Amino acid sequence: MKILENITYSQIAGPDGVGDLYLPGNMNGNTPVALSIHGGAWSSLDKSRMAEIAAFLCRDLGMAVYNINYRLSGEHKWPAGGDDCLAAARVLLNGDIPEIKGLKHDKIMVIGGSSGGHYALMTGLRLPPECVSGIVSISGINSTKEDYGVAPERYNILFGHEPSADDLASIDPVKYLKADSPPIFCTHEMTDPVVPSECTRTLASAAEALGVYCGCYFYERSEAGFSHRIFIGESVRLYEDIEKAITKFICTKVLDYIPES
Repeated sequence: MKILENITYSQIAGPDGVGDLYLPGNMNGNTPVALSIHGGAWSSLDKSRMAEIAAFLCRDLGMAVYNINYRLSGEHKWPAGGDDCLAAARVLLNGDIPEIKGLKHDKIMVIGGSSGGHYALMTGLRLPPECVSGIVSISGINSTKEDYGVAPERYNILFGHEPSADDLASIDPVKYLKADSPPIFCTHEMTDPVVPSECTRTLASAAEALGVYCGCYFYERSEAGFSHRIFIGESVRLYEDIEKAITKFICTKVLDYIPES
């Protein structure tokens, strides 16, 4: 595995418009490409938080992974961060980074955690469906209705004001689901106090009603929040059971093959 750091995807985003590209060995025209998006309530953290997850996808599943920063909502209000994620996705789809030109970049997977899970959904569901192989949301804000009731303050920061019902609807992934949306996979701790698991149940129910695949992996742990990860410095590694659940989704719904171990 090779990591190329701080590759620019957007001049508009300034110093935030960069990402690290994780490249597996033995790449070819069938090597899949993924976009990785960190969390932090839209307003904090950076790409280092997803570094171990990007490495897992690259090392274990043979994916080229672009792990990005984006403009944070403390200084740049919505839709700046969401626009940045879309810009990064389009750079991948267009093959604008020389190192991915020979890879299978015409259809990408999008993955994120917490608010990055929300951005993953808002990116993957707003791109043309034929350009997205799958979306993974890890403990994500998958429906704004339930999450806003738990933590309205992060929405005030995101919008720069107390959001209206129309504001919340405009960033609700549920509203962007269509019958031809790409397959989705969500993981969530059932009693998560940070992002309520009801967000995932709402998304899954809406997807089912449209005939869209939305797999879910629910689990219980004793930690008070953030129970999907093990901290390794500034980054996080997913628990083994969550990695296995995501691997199964990617192998069966995204890649259509089982990677060599």
